[in-house]
Amino acid sequence: MKKLVFVISFAAIISASIFVSQSCKKYNSNPPVAVHDLTFKLPGLEYKHNTYYSIEDNAGHIDFVFNKEIDVNSVAGNITFSDMSGVLNDSIFIEVAGQKMYVRFDSDFHLNSGWRYLLKISQGFKSTQDDDFPKDTIIEFRTKSKHLSDLILEGKTTSQRKLIACISDLHMGQQKAIDSGYCWFSDNKVAMEQFLDMIIEKPLFKELVIMGDLFDEWIIPYSISPFDSAYGVTNTREYFESIANAEDNTLIIDKLKTIALNPDILLAYIPGNHDMQLTEEIFTSIIPGSQ
Repeated sequence: MKKLVFVISFAAIISASIFVSQSCKKYNSNPPVAVHDLTFKLPGLEYKHNTYYSIEDNAGHIDFVFNKEIDVNSVAGNITFSDMSGVLNDSIFIEVAGQKMYVRFDSDFHLNSGWRYLLKISQGFKSTQDDDFPKDTIIEFRTKSKHLSDLILEGKTTSQRKLIACISDLHMGQQKAIDSGYCWFSDNKVAMEQFLDMIIEKPLFKELVIMGDLFDEWIIPYSISPFDSAYGVTNTREYFESIANAEDNTLIIDKLKTIALNPDILLAYIPGNHDMQLTEEIFTSIIPGSQ
């Protein structure tokens, strides 16, 4: 009986050993798991708001430093440089030296100021040890916008309109608000007139966008009614028309009309919260030609 138990136990041990051996053999026959631990740095470039790298518009190249030596043969077809107009790969050439990669711009290519560029590194891009990124990696670059005075100086050498001017929050009030001293719009009146003159006179601007609150229907003391027949205001339309006709505002409204009627300049308006009752129909009746 003891011999039988021993034989059965020995057979069970042998079977288990064979099973474990076969299991290990089967597991070890699988290809090694890929390690996606390729990383990079961009020396000299500041990473802002966890979103993009800031780059000067006169930069001639973008330099990468990776944590592993790069496989030169994996670069072609796996780097894409683009902007809103499309792929710009014809304007760049790439050099690789060990752990460094240089994305160089052609001599006749220049980054635009105030512009957004994207560089995509596809998964086919690898190190010499087959390390890669866990997925296609898109890196965003942005150039700084130039000061308006610099753009105006540049505009003296070209007749192309390519600038978009944006203004907001003038908070112009009706004559009653001006007379009673609760209108916000006063000190910057002359500056705004000069700014609009520049848009009219300089052939640089293709668009003027007013981003809300050109008129103000909120800043009214508790004890004062916004509608007042003494000022010819009995409804919402008349309220906004009274703002446009107020002494401090007429010159600005006239200049906005001039801009809106210029076929080379688009004047667009986005309603704000202080003039939320201003409809498109009322606005275009005050400033014809606007959108």
